Amino acid sequence: MEQFQKLDSVLREYFGAAADGLEQKFLKSVCTVNFTNDETWLVIDNSVLTGVILGSFGDDDKKRILGALNGNPLIVSQIIDLCSIAQTSGYRKVNALIDDGLLVPSGYITTNDGKKVSKYRSVFDNIKIDIVKNKITVSLRLAKEDIGSSTILTVCTQA
Repeated sequence: MEQFQKLDSVLREYFGAAADGLEQKFLKSVCTVNFTNDETWLVIDNSVLTGVILGSFGDDDKKRILGALNGNPLIVSQIIDLCSIAQTSGYRKVNALIDDGLLVPSGYITTNDGKKVSKYRSVFDNIKIDIVKNKITVSLRLAKEDIGSSTILTVCTQA
């Protein structure tokens, strides 16, 4: 869903307002959004996505990275230093988390030589894993920054 805006514009071009219903059906096959108290939880019961998330928490280095970024955006070199991970594997694991959508850009810093370096943060603040019989469901409490700014979440939460 990296290119959700493109999908949205194509569907709207061909189907107009009916695109909302199509998008909701697509998304509900993958996830649902639940609101409890003052929190927003994304509930994922898609086996591929739950596998990616659980696989990331099964890797000690990735788990440390996600824990270090809980509410605290950092540049990649800071993440690697904070987590005491070897530089080569650290960059590889951070990039894998970015590719999987578990880390997102959150601003940047300007280095002494004038280059802009992106800061990253975890897309969620908390995680719950439920196993009932043979079905695994992962619930992610979304970071507040993502709730209002995400096109895909807007479509997911429309009535």
